[in-house]
Amino acid sequence: MAARLPTFAKAHQLRPGIALSPAQVAQLTSDMVWLVAQTVTLPGKDGDPGTTIT
Repeated sequence: MAARLPTFAKAHQLRPGIALSPAQVAQLTSDMVWLVAQTVTLPGKDGDPGTTIT
């Protein structure tokens, strides 16, 4: 499957870091791990504003 992933990704317009649409998920024929970029803000300590990780 890993060797076929680039072809599958191009054929189904998948872009790393971008969440799959419901239509793209419906086209999957097997399980896969898909990483999606997300911004997370960690709480600060003692009144500090915290840290944002993108």
